[in-house]
Amino acid sequence: MTAGCAERQVRHGGVLMPYSEAARLGLVSLQKEYKDKQTAQYQKALEQFISSYEDTDTVHKARFLLAKFLYQKNQPERSYSYLKQIDPEQFPASERSKLFYFLVLNAKQNENYREAVLWSLSLLKEATSDETRTSVQSDIQLLILTKLDQRDILSLLNDYPRDYPASHLNFRAGEIFYNEEKQEEARDHFQKALELTDDAAEKEHIREYLVRIGKGYFTQKQVLGCILPLTGQYKSLGARSLRGIQQALRFFNNDHHPDGRFELAIFDSQGDPEQAAQGVQQLLEEHGVIAIMGPLLGATSLAAAQRAQALQIPMVTFSQHKAVTEAGNYIFRIAMTREHQTSAIVNFACEEKGWRKFAILYPEDSYGIEFANLFWDKIEACGGTIEGVESYASTQQSFNEEVKKLVGLHQPRARKEEYRLYEEQAKI
Repeated sequence: MTAGCAERQVRHGGVLMPYSEAARLGLVSLQKEYKDKQTAQYQKALEQFISSYEDTDTVHKARFLLAKFLYQKNQPERSYSYLKQIDPEQFPASERSKLFYFLVLNAKQNENYREAVLWSLSLLKEATSDETRTSVQSDIQLLILTKLDQRDILSLLNDYPRDYPASHLNFRAGEIFYNEEKQEEARDHFQKALELTDDAAEKEHIREYLVRIGKGYFTQKQVLGCILPLTGQYKSLGARSLRGIQQALRFFNNDHHPDGRFELAIFDSQGDPEQAAQGVQQLLEEHGVIAIMGPLLGATSLAAAQRAQALQIPMVTFSQHKAVTEAGNYIFRIAMTREHQTSAIVNFACEEKGWRKFAILYPEDSYGIEFANLFWDKIEACGGTIEGVESYASTQQSFNEEVKKLVGLHQPRARKEEYRLYEEQAKI
């Protein structure tokens, strides 16, 4: 609206008022009307509102509401297109962080990771607490290290040559060039990253790369490496895995292996990611291993995978974590991911057996909750329904009460009529 010009008047609810105020009140009324029934009619009403009040500030809030609706309806492309039409400066300052957060989610969903980084940087400027800033910075670092390709990295470095997140960008560029065996380019970027970062752990990691550049390793084809948690919380799992590896290599057989005796260099990760990454380095430098087996856990596997990829040594991990193999082409996984397991079960039940009604009984921990959500999503995707859901404590050994609730036997008095009908049917 042009400054100094009187705003045109319109009627809203029988009252003459400024056009912008009519837009504001109209959106409030629309939200109240569809508060508990966000259906296709709600979408149509928002689209009509946007068309009618295109030149008001309120239209940005309407686009945000429509984008949220489309995202919930699994239409991330349309949702993202509406979000990008919003002018952040015209959006309420108190809700601007929500806008940027939602833009980040949509960019990720659409696999536009470069834009996800840029929206995250805008979100970082809106952060009001150290906890939020740390969380957003961790997300930015993860996107840069795992999702951006070389073109995106170098493009962002043109925009952020020295400002945050220049240190992460240079570090990732150094990794990319190092893996391509372009040592001079890798050294330049690692040195810039070292200059720009204040993080002690990151500096140590960069120095390790700089030491390795130009340095070769002597490997022995009969020596295999193994990284497992042999002490600490997960030592029992590590011990069983180690025995399985030794059995596979026929360590307990007299004939052992037809091609000669394999040697196994073992490193205890203690269940710690930094230890696991250090183990990759140590096994290569001190034992000349030709490949590495392990680790077991998701966090340790991710850390070890990044180091193994940087050193270009094959690693076969036992972790179910689906992101492990994204570290690069030297990393392999032999464990089935949780997605693979749930897909196999649901395909068998829905496709082969034709079942459509299911119940979920799951342990109430992160492992169980993730499986329950995956199973639920895949059942609905195949046209099935979830008829009941019950959780139990992960230490629990009896499930009588939970099963009774799932099959409707928890309160038998409430089902007297059903029992009577069943008895009559049985007699017939």
